[in-house]
Order: sequence, then C-alpha cells, then structure tokens
Amino acid sequence: MKIVGLIKIVGSVVESILNGNFLSFKYARKMYGTIFIVVILGLVYIGSRYKSQMSIKQQRLLTIEIDDLRSEYLSISTELTQMKRVSVVEDSVAKYDPELKASHTASFMISK
Repeated sequence: MKIVGLIKIVGSVVESILNGNFLSFKYARKMYGTIFIVVILGLVYIGSRYKSQMSIKQQRLLTIEIDDLRSEYLSISTELTQMKRVSVVEDSVAKYDPELKASHTASFMISK
C-alpha cells in the first residue's frame, strides 16, 4: 500500500513539472533566479559536450591521417633504401669493370 501512495505522489510531481504548474507555487517563484541559472548552466554543459565530441572526432580523423602518412613514409623510405643499395652495387662494379652496364630490361617475365 505504501508503494502505491508513493507512485501517486511521484506521478503528481512529474505531472506538475510537465504541465509547468510547479512554477506557480510560491516557493518556485522565489527560485526563478536559481532555475534560470540552472538552465543557463545546462546549456553551457550541452555546448561544452558538443564541442568536446567534435574535438574527439577531429582527433580520430587526424590519427587516421597520421597512420596513412606514416605507412606512406615507410614505403617511400624502403624504396629509397633499395634504390641506394642498387646504385652502390652498380658503382662498386663500375670501379672494377667500366664496360659493365646495368640492364634496363628484365631478363625474363614473371607471369601468374
């Protein structure tokens, strides 16, 4: 029985809040300033959350871009290292036999 009475009280309080009737009570009229400050703080909180969500989204996009750039850097670095090694081998061979030249055509074709 006590639970039913509690549910009725909570229901009437919620109904009063949804209808806006609670603002006509004498106690609520004294609290208009406080209610206004709470509403303003709520709006600031919502704006702050929105801004932080946008910052997190931008950070994730930048992290993905950094990962892409890092992988591109590694692949270019690998290619440059390979090219450097080939040129070093060609230079060392050219010292011993200047008539030897590097072939610019493949000796055989690799097919699937």
